[in-house]
Amino acid sequence: MILTSQQLTCLASPARNEVFVTIRSLREASAADIAEAGAWSSEAVQFHLRELLKSGLIRVKYRRPTSRRTEAVYESSDKEYRLPDVRKDPELAALTRKSVAAGLRQTVRGYLAATERVAEAPESAHGIQIIRATARLSLEDTRAFLGLLNAASEFAKRHETPDGERLCWTSVVYPPGRRQSGVGKK
Repeated sequence: MILTSQQLTCLASPARNEVFVTIRSLREASAADIAEAGAWSSEAVQFHLRELLKSGLIRVKYRRPTSRRTEAVYESSDKEYRLPDVRKDPELAALTRKSVAAGLRQTVRGYLAATERVAEAPESAHGIQIIRATARLSLEDTRAFLGLLNAASEFAKRHETPDGERLCWTSVVYPPGRRQSGVGKK
């Protein structure tokens, strides 16, 4: 599914982006599950769930009884989401940047939390790896490299197991400009 402007606007909120990614990583989750996973208040989670539902990013998978009332269990409304081609619709460029930036902020928070856990449990350090590189590649090699990144993602999807170790990663590949000015400008 290619993300719409309404969905990009929804994901531009760092908190909403994180709730969405939490649902996707858990496969299905109630508001209580999401609140527990992110240490959020139930009220905050409910607010973000309503917005995610309105945008069509999530749906109610089923309802289950609890000791007090019936609760909804949510899932992602699609298996895969793609950013729109901003060359075809330049109005989406700013929304796309904001939603990607919200996701990257989540990546940084996740990394910081993981490194704090390593301080308490050093055996968990095996799951942390940072690769930051700059390369000059031919167009053909650039395409091959991006294909390898996509292959790694497909490998992870094919080899997922319910009892496996949860890993999160973000790959960002971009052609740098002469100087990285304007970072953080809106």
